[in-house]
Amino acid sequence: MAETAGQLSSALAKPVDVVGLNSDCMAARLRAQGVPAQFALDVAHLWADLATGSLAATTPEVKNLTGREPRTFAEFLAANRAAFG
Repeated sequence: MAETAGQLSSALAKPVDVVGLNSDCMAARLRAQGVPAQFALDVAHLWADLATGSLAATTPEVKNLTGREPRTFAEFLAANRAAFG
């Protein structure tokens, strides 16, 4: 998330910070926003898994589904800068 925040900060020319939450705290915040308890817990566990790099592998599925090469997050930000105000 720090890398993503850094890219957003650069693209938006303003600071974007990361707030680190453990799984319990994240699930509690999601529940406080009206997310059902089990779904909040599932999201919090998935988020924790993402932090370990568990989904860092790349696959050919973007190209298989769209016929186009995938783009990086930086390329996405550059192409959609106006949408971020």
